[in-house]
Amino acid sequence: MTNYLLEGGTLYGCRDADSILLGDGRILAVGHRNDLLARPSAFTARCRRVSLDGRLVIPGFIDAHTHFLQTGLIASGRQISLVGLTRHDTLQALASAAERRTEGEWIVARGWDESSWNPSGYLLQHELDQIGPGHPVAAIRIDGHIMVLNSLGASRFPAQIEYLPNGEAPGVVREEAVFEFGRAMLAASPSHELDEAFGAAARLAYSLGITSVHAMAPREEVAVYRRVREQELIRVNVCPEPPAIDELANEGIKTGSGDEWLRYGGVKLFADGSIGAANAAVGEPFIGRTCGRLNHSDNDVREFIASCDQAGWQTVIHAIGDRAIEQVLAAHEAVGSTPRLRHRIEHYELPRSEHLVRTKRIGIWLCMQPNFIGQWSGPASLYVERLGETRDRRSNPLREILDAGISVGFGSDGMPMSPLYGVRSVVRAPYREQRLRFDEAVDAYTHGAAALSHEESIKGTLTTGACADLAVLSGMASEPEQIDDLRIDATFLGGELVFER
Repeated sequence: MTNYLLEGGTLYGCRDADSILLGDGRILAVGHRNDLLARPSAFTARCRRVSLDGRLVIPGFIDAHTHFLQTGLIASGRQISLVGLTRHDTLQALASAAERRTEGEWIVARGWDESSWNPSGYLLQHELDQIGPGHPVAAIRIDGHIMVLNSLGASRFPAQIEYLPNGEAPGVVREEAVFEFGRAMLAASPSHELDEAFGAAARLAYSLGITSVHAMAPREEVAVYRRVREQELIRVNVCPEPPAIDELANEGIKTGSGDEWLRYGGVKLFADGSIGAANAAVGEPFIGRTCGRLNHSDNDVREFIASCDQAGWQTVIHAIGDRAIEQVLAAHEAVGSTPRLRHRIEHYELPRSEHLVRTKRIGIWLCMQPNFIGQWSGPASLYVERLGETRDRRSNPLREILDAGISVGFGSDGMPMSPLYGVRSVVRAPYREQRLRFDEAVDAYTHGAAALSHEESIKGTLTTGACADLAVLSGMASEPEQIDDLRIDATFLGGELVFER
């Protein structure tokens, strides 16, 4: 293994240091270049010296909420990306995929977002029937909570289909049916395809400066992460869904089990839907729509938290709307859950002011997605359309959350899986209540995210003895307008150079 001396730069969080020495998978020393070079030869022998030329070195980003294999299936070409496409281009991309694939083969695509279309409106079944009648087609919305099936797809995957008032079937399915479809596709995929997807996702992560991920994982994915662990391609904190827990518990596994390459986090549960799908559980109706829905009864959520808490499992509960956040907080209060487990709420987009007080008091940790602000908040945005300007301004109140002393780590939910995009989004957020400084955003994507998985002693800071996971940025960002120019120049994982631009 090569030792690296990165010299002549700015080290994030390390005042008066300009160089860092990496070896044996660890940060060996941090300090001035001359001091490090003066160390015994055992530290610097066979050392590859890398000139930083003043560039900023940060701890490797940790994406604390992602759907890693889904990302990899798109990166490897097994599924189709629809991100950023118009309605016309979405249908063209699906038609092109149909032309390239054997008749009868599933076409699975992800990422369409009608909020940017003119006119807006979900994809419809008859549109998908026209572009691929010989293929079952599933087109999943960017948030993963809505899916549209063509007629052949609906016949192969019977689910609760929504119907328009005139009786026409748009092929829309929601929530659990979408998740069940994803599990079925994973179960039907050959192992080598899933392994290839994992590798493709890891390579994409390197290019984004990501060295660790918290993977939200149905039972079928857990087996993949266990199988590829020996490859040491990226550090994975796996957050399984409830169906996997009995099997893992029988092996004596709980939160914190594992090692630095595969570690078990918390158990994932969906309390509600999303703002984009207009099915997050909110107290005031979406504009022109309903108040969404809770996916579980209050009693079921209490029992889930109590059983996980007693078994030593952290909980990782998706709760976006204020009614869902209220349900989860009330359940923790009723159960008296254990603060040391660092139970998590994911997203936490529409909290009421009193929720912040209770969240801090109970000791709940938050995993939030600043890229949601960049994608959908602000003037003429999706959130204004769904919620109105007043509630949009109250959405994702990161400034208020940090000022309240609540512990926060950042993830992406894959929309997109880019920490720098998330950092830009929150530093340049449209509302003061959302806006953070550059260093606060980086902290949440590094040390804060590491603490969500109880790993802050070995990840998230540039300190001696920590894992040698770091990213080299193309420059500095002392002013907000400079953030647009930042790029990832290099990524080190376990002391090895895995990406260089």
